Amino acid sequence: MQLERFEMSAAAVLGSLFVLVLGRTLRIKKAGRKDPGRGVIYAFWHGRMIVPLFTHRRRRISILISQHTDGEIASKVARILGYDSVRGSTTRGGAKAFRQMLRKARAGRCLAVAPDGPRGPRCVFQPGVVKLAQLTGLPILPVGIGVERKKVLSSWDRFVIPAPFSRCVVVYGDPIHVNKRDDVSTVTSVAGKELAELSETANSYFLTR
Repeated sequence: MQLERFEMSAAAVLGSLFVLVLGRTLRIKKAGRKDPGRGVIYAFWHGRMIVPLFTHRRRRISILISQHTDGEIASKVARILGYDSVRGSTTRGGAKAFRQMLRKARAGRCLAVAPDGPRGPRCVFQPGVVKLAQLTGLPILPVGIGVERKKVLSSWDRFVIPAPFSRCVVVYGDPIHVNKRDDVSTVTSVAGKELAELSETANSYFLTR
């Protein structure tokens, strides 16, 4: 057990160093609406998390990370990069995680969630993010991530690893405000469509540049 914990800690250190070293080589541009930087729930697809992990580090953001085994390493990586992590998801450990996220929001932290995580379906916006917005009162800020040169893994989320020195773009949408009386499925559909459109904009950003 001690060896397993050591291996996970070592993997987390290597993972965080990878994000930092790679991130410093990337040419990252921000587009779309201005990032308010506070009082929002950032929402981006699970497979595009490397770029926002680098660009938004050390900014008082709490990330919802799954309770699966690989989530333990991801949680350690997040902490090294300056994030606060909450373990759980919209399907496993959800109630406890939501209560923790509510406390984080009340303490003035932004929240970050991959709405198609932790196990997919890929690029399908799950209603748990909308419920979290209703609970916390924070608007959802959809974020599209585009990478010009990259390696795409064969994982369920088609995880994207930017090539060193590649151009990347982070496209912010309009905050989606959710009222407690709003229909969750309707807002989920709207948010999913908005994030899909932002992602398409980000993916095609460099085709004409």
